[in-house]
Amino acid sequence: MIASGKAMKQIPFEVYYSYAPSERDEKLRLELERHLMSFVHNGLIAGWHRGEILAGKVTASESLAHLQRAQLILLLVSPDFLSSHETYHFEMKLALERHARGEAYVIPILLRPVFYKNTPFAHLQMLPDNHLPITSWKHQDEAFENVANGLDRVLQRLSQEQTAAVAPHPLSAAQGAHFPDDWSSPSVSSSSIPRCDVLLVTAAQVETQAVLACCERETGLRFQRRFLGEGTYHDLHIIGGVRIFLVQTEQGTGGPGGAMLTVQEGIQLLSPSAVLLVGIAFGMRPDEQHMGDILVSRQLLGYELQRIGQNQAGGWVVHSRGDRPQAATRLLSLVRSSQLDWQGPEVHIGLLLSGEKLVDNYDFREQLRQLEPEAIGGEMEGAGLYAAAQRKRVDWLVIKAICDWADGEKGYQKQQRQQIAAENAAGFVMYVLKQGGLARFS
Repeated sequence: MIASGKAMKQIPFEVYYSYAPSERDEKLRLELERHLMSFVHNGLIAGWHRGEILAGKVTASESLAHLQRAQLILLLVSPDFLSSHETYHFEMKLALERHARGEAYVIPILLRPVFYKNTPFAHLQMLPDNHLPITSWKHQDEAFENVANGLDRVLQRLSQEQTAAVAPHPLSAAQGAHFPDDWSSPSVSSSSIPRCDVLLVTAAQVETQAVLACCERETGLRFQRRFLGEGTYHDLHIIGGVRIFLVQTEQGTGGPGGAMLTVQEGIQLLSPSAVLLVGIAFGMRPDEQHMGDILVSRQLLGYELQRIGQNQAGGWVVHSRGDRPQAATRLLSLVRSSQLDWQGPEVHIGLLLSGEKLVDNYDFREQLRQLEPEAIGGEMEGAGLYAAAQRKRVDWLVIKAICDWADGEKGYQKQQRQQIAAENAAGFVMYVLKQGGLARFS
């Protein structure tokens, strides 16, 4: 709180040291605390660890209380840490859940050499900066100094956000503060606009359910609802080092709940660096494609904008007048790289058509093929995605899977085919995200 006419007093950030109950790690934890004493003396942090539990207190409940309110959680990583049920399976799991919800910031600190590549925290920014374990440094004091410098960068920004949170004129949603460029983290304040690297967009319930299920299998965490602006967003936590959100639009581009306005608001609120449209589409090359194959938009064409002319015989002549925008190079590059070891359905990269019509007529599909012989498929929301993302200079991409051929047989095994296509598209998107490279500051 701010007292009238007085400077605001810094409220210390509570730091939780999560470490294994071994003699070696206890000594390293104590040495780390000594190197962080300047933060304590300046009122920036107040540290806590299990060794401070008073007699008569229940260890589990006391640790849980501090772990649930700490704003900064330090995972002191070592072989003992990974083998300890209490630290690895309890404290670390809870810490990462709070990190994913934007309630705390988790920093792994590598104490001793250990293989951590496949751990749930491996995607987080780690200290020391060079990922060399503290005990492997020639001079350990220099290692601890490196850790302190890294924590100083985070604490400076946390202090700025704490000041902004109580200032008379808080930042607008579009100006939400973020951590320093070399750190990827959610906002500490759960009431502030959360950080988002990638926004996923779906239009049908079957698409949304497929994405949510796929993310839950990947992270082991259930989504969190966020009520922002006019929409309900789904916080899907962190995958491949990036924070993922999902929003569902109504089908089509136009209308208050359509793709264009939904994506526009999502970009304004969350400031993602990329927006991916995920779901189901119709294929246009049944002789070359298979049901369930994945379509990726190298280019996109909104076919609704046309010039209708007349030929010498009095027949109609249709000319497309829409843009043919190219999807983001970095997203296409990541997709192509992911294709190399993707074991799922075939991926086709090419021109996707987008329009307001729900196409289920063979003759109309063939007219579209004549209009754009290079097209690999079509859908209904891509044009809105492009319009909103291009206006805000945000990278975009459409990734959808084939559920029908737009040939008048859309109703045949509709539910089953849409389910398979939605799961294929969601699975490929998750695979692409897991490769990394999409973090805001990567």
